[in-house]
Amino acid sequence: MNRLLQRSRHEEALSQSDGSTRPPSPQPARSGRGRIPRRFQKCRELETIVEGPANQKPAMRHSLSLNLPLVAADLRRRRGLGVSRVRLLTSAATALGFKARTAVWRNFSSRGGSVRASLATITLLFLLLFACSALADQRFPPPDFSETNHELPTTTTPPVRALWLHYLDVAVLLGAMGLAVWFIYRKRSRRGLFWLSIFSLAYFGFWRKGCVCAIGAPQNVILGLFDPNYTVPLVVTAFFIIPLVFALFAGRAFCSGVCPHGALQDLVLVKPVKVPAWLEHTLGVIPFLFLGFGLAFAATGTGFPICRYDPIVPIFRLNGPSLLVALAAATLLIGMFVGRPYCRFLCPYGALLKVAALASKWRVRVTPDICTQCQLCEHSCPFGAMREPTPGTVEPKLLVPERRRLGWLVLLVPVLIAGGVWIGGQLAVPMAKLNPTVELAERYLAQKTAPVDYGVMTPEALSLQRAEHDPEALLLAAANWRERFKLACLLFGGWVGLVLGIKLVSLSLRTRRTDFEPDRGACFACARCFRSCPQELVRIGQMPASELPGTGVAPQTAKT
Repeated sequence: MNRLLQRSRHEEALSQSDGSTRPPSPQPARSGRGRIPRRFQKCRELETIVEGPANQKPAMRHSLSLNLPLVAADLRRRRGLGVSRVRLLTSAATALGFKARTAVWRNFSSRGGSVRASLATITLLFLLLFACSALADQRFPPPDFSETNHELPTTTTPPVRALWLHYLDVAVLLGAMGLAVWFIYRKRSRRGLFWLSIFSLAYFGFWRKGCVCAIGAPQNVILGLFDPNYTVPLVVTAFFIIPLVFALFAGRAFCSGVCPHGALQDLVLVKPVKVPAWLEHTLGVIPFLFLGFGLAFAATGTGFPICRYDPIVPIFRLNGPSLLVALAAATLLIGMFVGRPYCRFLCPYGALLKVAALASKWRVRVTPDICTQCQLCEHSCPFGAMREPTPGTVEPKLLVPERRRLGWLVLLVPVLIAGGVWIGGQLAVPMAKLNPTVELAERYLAQKTAPVDYGVMTPEALSLQRAEHDPEALLLAAANWRERFKLACLLFGGWVGLVLGIKLVSLSLRTRRTDFEPDRGACFACARCFRSCPQELVRIGQMPASELPGTGVAPQTAKT
């Protein structure tokens, strides 16, 4: 190797004595304004030395590739380079390692070198690559803090959570759901549900930081259905399915004392006020719309807006963006006077539970035996879920216009769905720009037609540099994302029309009730109304049966 290095120096001296000049080093392309740093010029100079001039013999270039550390030492001796710059030169030579290795292998094969020499060459090459990697510096060196004696923090990676802890979360969820059903339908105990909600708030809320939660799980499930490369974790699937299965049998037991969001809002409730019926029905549509919006964005792989804009999770994590912190404070402030505002008017998973609870096998009954029509339960419910008894008979002259109105509303449903699909198709193009790939493709095409100076090393300039590497792949990926957004927007528009149509139809239906009873879908099964019923007080022995209004018959057992 020393002989080859001396030969290279000898040829360089001959070329200088003959008056020949060395071809200039190829300059790297400039991006934006600013001068090229000298360290990159030195890296390019080393690359010229390794590659060699066009008239240099191939054998000499291959030999120089093998002597990269010696070349770097010689440059340091002759040109007075610092140690850090030599490291940069050696790191730049790593990029030429593959080219040098291929050329050396061909050189030895053409000359019929022995197996021993080939193995020695390969071993030396790998040692060179490992040495270069060990000496590599950061691409962008940190600023100099010598005057302030500031020490850069060490980058740490949080450890992976143990698998058994994930299974523990599922086991705790199953146990909490079982206790909630037992407290609601067997014990009829508000106190038991209260302490269960405290435990759920501490475990699922502050200890697990609100993750994993059932509220955001539908996004993972829908992404797994639309993206074959995404696998839904088993724990997320369990948190999505278990509360829904329980809702099909026991109503919204998850909301009663297992959901940490509802538990936190119950703790801050001070003086509940009744929300007007028209406002209740209007705001009650928002959770279904938010559900469709979150699923549409998750299906396109753009993001999880349900988790991103959750106003309760920043409280559990004790940090978050300023906008979410302000939204969390507003939610708690409203929750002091409106019972569970997030659960009633925003929670998308609550919309799914509401639909499942309408078909539940068991339903919450205020009275364990006979309703005395005292209306005490209506005033005890802070969520407006109690429904009054309906008259047994309706005048025939009122039925004809009501049936006619119901028929027109049923015919209006497909019209609303078609209108929603059309509006969703019109919004597909602007909504697709929310995807980073589509946005980069749009910026790349705009830069070709009307160039804009984004400066040096700005995020926009760096993204355009990445787009220049393979613009065809970028445009193809953007076209695929636009198609996915178009399908998602069409489905979301149809979903909005369906939700509005069903809501209008439901308001025109008559439900026959003989007692005061909670609505199956709107009831959170919090058990507040139990102790307000005189029949319940008689059942637990806190009131004699003779004091019951309208009857002296004592209740027997609770019916579900």
